Amino acid sequence: MEFQEIIAVVRDITFISVLLVGIIAVLLVVLKTLSVLNSVKRTMRSTEEITSAISSRIAGPVAAGSGVASGLGKVFSFLSGLRGKKKE
Repeated sequence: MEFQEIIAVVRDITFISVLLVGIIAVLLVVLKTLSVLNSVKRTMRSTEEITSAISSRIAGPVAAGSGVASGLGKVFSFLSGLRGKKKE
């Protein structure tokens, strides 16, 4: 083999080696990214469950309380209307 052929073979081997290392690095990054995304999905799911549980425990009493408040407001309105008529 001549010197130029040896240089070409070494260059080709180096190029192939660098490509293999690059492919392995990309695969590792993809795998790590997928594991992080799965972790984020689990965290979001548990956060959603927690907020759903909290909102169901709060929304029910608040809705009941708003009905009571509305009723009290109507009673107050009625009573204040009677007081206004007495003053006239």
